[in-house]
Amino acid sequence: MPSSSQQKNMINIGKELCNYLKEVVSTEAQESENAIQKDVDLMIQNSKKQLNLIEKNFNLKISCSNNNENSRGFSESVPEMVRNADISLSECGIVAGQQASIIADRIRTDAAKLERKGLEMMDAFLDCSRKTSWSMFACYKKVVGANMGPMKDFVTDTVRAHSGAHTDFLILRRNVAECIQTKLEEFKTKIETLYFYQ
Repeated sequence: MPSSSQQKNMINIGKELCNYLKEVVSTEAQESENAIQKDVDLMIQNSKKQLNLIEKNFNLKISCSNNNENSRGFSESVPEMVRNADISLSECGIVAGQQASIIADRIRTDAAKLERKGLEMMDAFLDCSRKTSWSMFACYKKVVGANMGPMKDFVTDTVRAHSGAHTDFLILRRNVAECIQTKLEEFKTKIETLYFYQ
Protein backbone atom coordinates (compact mmCIF):
# COMPACT_ATOMS: atom_id res chain seq x y z
CA MET A 1 0.00 0.00 0.00
CA PRO A 2 1.40 3.46 -0.90
CA SER A 3 2.38 5.64 2.01
CA SER A 4 0.40 8.77 2.84
CA SER A 5 3.06 10.99 1.27
CA GLN A 6 3.12 8.84 -1.89
CA GLN A 7 -0.65 9.11 -2.14
CA LYS A 8 -0.52 12.90 -1.70
CA ASN A 9 2.26 13.11 -4.30
CA MET A 10 0.15 11.10 -6.77
CA ILE A 11 -2.84 13.34 -6.10
CA ASN A 12 -0.73 16.48 -6.58
CA ILE A 13 0.55 15.10 -9.88
CA GLY A 14 -3.09 14.49 -10.89
CA LYS A 15 -3.94 18.10 -10.02
CA GLU A 16 -0.94 19.40 -11.97
CA LEU A 17 -2.00 17.30 -14.94
CA CYS A 18 -5.55 18.73 -14.80
CA ASN A 19 -4.16 22.27 -14.72
CA TYR A 20 -1.64 21.53 -17.47
CA LEU A 21 -4.35 20.13 -19.76
CA LYS A 22 -6.47 23.24 -19.26
CA GLU A 23 -3.52 25.54 -19.97
CA VAL A 24 -2.44 23.65 -23.10
CA VAL A 25 -5.96 23.49 -24.51
CA SER A 26 -6.66 27.15 -23.69
CA THR A 27 -3.40 28.23 -25.33
CA GLU A 28 -4.18 26.11 -28.37
CA ALA A 29 -7.65 27.68 -28.61
CA GLN A 30 -6.16 31.19 -28.48
CA GLU A 31 -3.54 30.32 -31.10
CA SER A 32 -6.18 28.78 -33.36
CA GLU A 33 -8.37 31.86 -32.99
CA ASN A 34 -5.41 34.14 -33.78
CA ALA A 35 -4.39 32.03 -36.79
CA ILE A 36 -7.91 32.06 -38.20
CA GLN A 37 -8.19 35.82 -37.68
CA LYS A 38 -4.83 36.40 -39.37
CA ASP A 39 -5.84 34.17 -42.28
CA VAL A 40 -9.20 35.91 -42.62
CA ASP A 41 -7.55 39.34 -42.52
CA LEU A 42 -5.19 38.27 -45.29
CA MET A 43 -8.08 36.93 -47.39
CA ILE A 44 -9.95 40.23 -46.91
CA GLN A 45 -6.87 42.27 -47.88
CA ASN A 46 -6.37 40.17 -51.02
CA SER A 47 -10.04 40.45 -51.94
CA LYS A 48 -9.85 44.23 -51.62
CA LYS A 49 -6.88 44.21 -53.99
CA GLN A 50 -9.00 42.21 -56.43
CA LEU A 51 -11.77 44.76 -55.96
CA ASN A 52 -9.32 47.51 -56.85
CA LEU A 53 -8.18 45.63 -59.97
CA ILE A 54 -11.77 45.10 -61.09
CA GLU A 55 -12.42 48.83 -60.67
CA LYS A 56 -9.26 49.75 -62.63
CA ASN A 57 -10.20 47.32 -65.39
CA PHE A 58 -13.67 48.88 -65.61
CA ASN A 59 -12.23 52.39 -65.72
CA LEU A 60 -9.85 51.33 -68.48
CA LYS A 61 -12.72 49.85 -70.50
CA ILE A 62 -14.75 53.03 -70.01
CA SER A 63 -11.86 55.28 -71.00
CA CYS A 64 -11.43 53.28 -74.22
CA SER A 65 -15.14 53.52 -74.94
CA ASN A 66 -16.38 55.81 -77.71
CA ASN A 67 -19.29 57.29 -75.76
CA ASN A 68 -17.52 59.70 -73.41
CA GLU A 69 -20.66 61.50 -72.19
CA ASN A 70 -22.33 58.32 -70.91
CA SER A 71 -19.00 56.97 -69.73
CA ARG A 72 -18.54 59.89 -67.35
CA GLY A 73 -21.88 59.20 -65.69
CA PHE A 74 -21.12 55.52 -65.26
CA SER A 75 -17.62 56.07 -63.94
CA GLU A 76 -19.00 58.49 -61.33
CA SER A 77 -21.27 55.78 -59.89
CA VAL A 78 -18.43 53.27 -59.60
CA PRO A 79 -16.75 54.70 -56.45
CA GLU A 80 -19.95 54.19 -54.43
CA MET A 81 -20.26 50.66 -55.75
CA VAL A 82 -16.64 50.05 -54.71
CA ARG A 83 -17.29 51.45 -51.22
CA ASN A 84 -20.33 49.20 -50.80
CA ALA A 85 -18.39 46.16 -52.00
CA ASP A 86 -15.52 47.07 -49.65
CA ILE A 87 -17.96 47.24 -46.72
CA SER A 88 -19.48 43.87 -47.70
CA LEU A 89 -16.03 42.28 -47.82
CA SER A 90 -15.16 43.72 -44.40
CA GLU A 91 -18.41 42.31 -42.99
CA CYS A 92 -17.31 38.82 -44.09
CA GLY A 93 -14.25 39.27 -41.87
CA ILE A 94 -16.09 40.81 -38.93
CA VAL A 95 -18.56 37.93 -38.75
CA ALA A 96 -15.68 35.44 -38.99
CA GLY A 97 -13.83 37.13 -36.13
CA GLN A 98 -16.90 36.94 -33.93
CA GLN A 99 -17.50 33.28 -34.77
CA ALA A 100 -13.82 32.39 -34.17
CA SER A 101 -14.04 33.98 -30.71
CA ILE A 102 -17.18 31.98 -29.91
CA ILE A 103 -15.50 28.72 -30.96
CA ALA A 104 -12.33 29.49 -28.95
CA ASP A 105 -14.39 30.48 -25.90
CA ARG A 106 -16.26 27.19 -26.12
CA ILE A 107 -12.95 25.28 -26.15
CA ARG A 108 -11.65 27.25 -23.14
CA THR A 109 -14.91 26.74 -21.23
CA ASP A 110 -14.81 22.98 -21.86
CA ALA A 111 -11.17 22.85 -20.73
CA ALA A 112 -12.00 24.75 -17.52
CA LYS A 113 -14.90 22.36 -16.78
CA LEU A 114 -12.62 19.37 -17.34
CA GLU A 115 -10.01 20.84 -15.00
CA ARG A 116 -12.64 21.54 -12.34
CA LYS A 117 -14.03 18.00 -12.50
CA GLY A 118 -10.53 16.54 -12.34
CA LEU A 119 -9.60 18.71 -9.36
CA GLU A 120 -12.81 17.73 -7.56
CA MET A 121 -11.92 14.08 -8.03
CA MET A 122 -8.35 14.67 -6.81
CA ASP A 123 -9.72 16.49 -3.73
CA ALA A 124 -11.98 13.49 -3.03
CA PHE A 125 -8.92 11.22 -3.28
CA LEU A 126 -7.03 13.54 -0.93
CA ASP A 127 -9.84 13.26 1.61
CA CYS A 128 -9.63 9.46 1.30
CA SER A 129 -5.86 9.50 1.83
CA ARG A 130 -6.39 11.06 5.27
CA LYS A 131 -8.50 8.16 6.53
CA THR A 132 -7.28 5.04 8.31
CA SER A 133 -6.47 1.92 6.30
CA TRP A 134 -9.84 0.11 5.96
CA SER A 135 -11.95 3.25 5.76
CA MET A 136 -9.42 4.66 3.25
CA PHE A 137 -9.96 1.67 0.93
CA ALA A 138 -13.73 1.98 1.26
CA CYS A 139 -13.47 5.71 0.52
CA TYR A 140 -11.31 5.16 -2.58
CA LYS A 141 -13.69 2.47 -3.78
CA LYS A 142 -16.64 4.81 -3.30
CA VAL A 143 -14.94 7.74 -5.10
CA VAL A 144 -13.78 5.55 -7.98
CA GLY A 145 -17.20 3.88 -8.28
CA ALA A 146 -19.06 7.18 -8.23
CA ASN A 147 -16.70 9.23 -10.41
CA MET A 148 -14.76 7.10 -12.89
CA GLY A 149 -17.62 6.26 -15.26
CA PRO A 150 -18.99 9.81 -15.40
CA MET A 151 -15.43 11.21 -15.62
CA LYS A 152 -14.61 8.91 -18.54
CA ASP A 153 -17.80 9.99 -20.32
CA PHE A 154 -17.09 13.65 -19.59
CA VAL A 155 -13.50 13.41 -20.88
CA THR A 156 -14.68 11.57 -24.00
CA ASP A 157 -17.36 14.20 -24.67
CA THR A 158 -14.85 17.00 -24.09
CA VAL A 159 -12.35 15.46 -26.52
CA ARG A 160 -15.10 15.07 -29.13
CA ALA A 161 -16.20 18.68 -28.60
CA HIS A 162 -12.58 19.83 -28.89
CA SER A 163 -12.17 17.94 -32.16
CA GLY A 164 -15.48 19.36 -33.39
CA ALA A 165 -14.35 22.88 -32.55
CA HIS A 166 -11.31 22.50 -34.78
CA THR A 167 -13.58 21.28 -37.55
CA ASP A 168 -15.70 24.39 -36.90
CA PHE A 169 -12.59 26.55 -37.38
CA LEU A 170 -11.98 24.93 -40.78
CA ILE A 171 -15.62 25.34 -41.79
CA LEU A 172 -15.48 28.98 -40.68
CA ARG A 173 -12.46 29.61 -42.90
CA ARG A 174 -14.24 27.99 -45.86
CA ASN A 175 -17.37 30.08 -45.18
CA VAL A 176 -15.30 33.27 -45.20
CA ALA A 177 -13.73 32.30 -48.52
CA GLU A 178 -17.21 31.64 -49.94
CA CYS A 179 -18.52 34.95 -48.55
CA ILE A 180 -15.63 36.83 -50.15
CA GLN A 181 -16.08 35.04 -53.46
CA THR A 182 -19.81 35.79 -53.46
CA LYS A 183 -19.26 39.50 -52.73
CA LEU A 184 -16.60 39.80 -55.45
CA GLU A 185 -18.83 38.02 -57.97
CA GLU A 186 -21.73 40.34 -57.10
CA PHE A 187 -19.49 43.36 -57.63
CA LYS A 188 -18.13 42.01 -60.94
CA THR A 189 -21.68 41.40 -62.16
CA LYS A 190 -22.76 44.94 -61.25
CA ILE A 191 -19.71 46.47 -62.94
CA GLU A 192 -20.08 44.34 -66.07
CA THR A 193 -23.78 45.15 -66.24
CA LEU A 194 -22.95 48.84 -65.93
CA TYR A 195 -20.40 48.58 -68.73
CA PHE A 196 -22.59 46.64 -71.13
CA TYR A 197 -25.56 48.99 -70.69
CA GLN A 198 -23.59 52.17 -71.30
